[in-house]
Amino acid sequence: KMWMAVIGGVIFITSGLAILVATAWYGNRIVQEFYDPMTPVNARYEFGQALFTGWAAASLCLLGGALLSCSCPRKTTSYPTPRP
Repeated sequence: KMWMAVIGGVIFITSGLAILVATAWYGNRIVQEFYDPMTPVNARYEFGQALFTGWAAASLCLLGGALLSCSCPRKTTSYPTPRP
């Protein structure tokens, strides 16, 4: 059970990083094209809701994966059953 939670957390972190890379890459492309003097004014893109939603989703995936991975104890401590 513990390993499944850790694996799930790692998958969440991996998906969050993939989302973050994709949205940051596209955001960088938008900035480069926006400041390119050869791009016509009417063809320039700006940051939109989809980009901000992607950044929010990436941060939530990273946070959820970190919490899921860190919430599992490393070793289980077992205490002996007290006997009268």
